[in-house]
Amino acid sequence: MATVEQVREHYHSLAFVYRTYWGDHIHHGLFESGNESAEAAGLTITHCEDRTAKIIRTWEICQGHARLASPIVKLLPQAAREFVGGIDTILDAYRSGDLTYTVLVARK
Repeated sequence: MATVEQVREHYHSLAFVYRTYWGDHIHHGLFESGNESAEAAGLTITHCEDRTAKIIRTWEICQGHARLASPIVKLLPQAAREFVGGIDTILDAYRSGDLTYTVLVARK
C-alpha cells in the first residue's frame, strides 16, 4: 500500500513530467486531512464526478506497457525511470482508496 508521503513525493518530484505531457491545466491535489472544503476557498462546486475506476484501468495499462518495456526503460533518463517506477505506487494508492481521481467543476 502506498503512503501519503510516497504519493506526495511522486507528484512533487515529477510534476514537470505531467506538465510536459498534459500542460499547465492539469492539477493534482492532495488534501492533508480530507476535511478541506471548496467553500472555504470561496468556490461553488457545480459538478463532481468520481472517475477513479477508469483511471485505475488507465494506470493498469501503463503498468503493463512499462513491464514490457523494462529493458528499454533502463536506458531512459533518470526522471523518466522515476516516473515509470512510480506507476506501481500510484496504482496501489488508487486501488486502496488512498488516492481518488475526481473531476470537479467549480466557480468563484
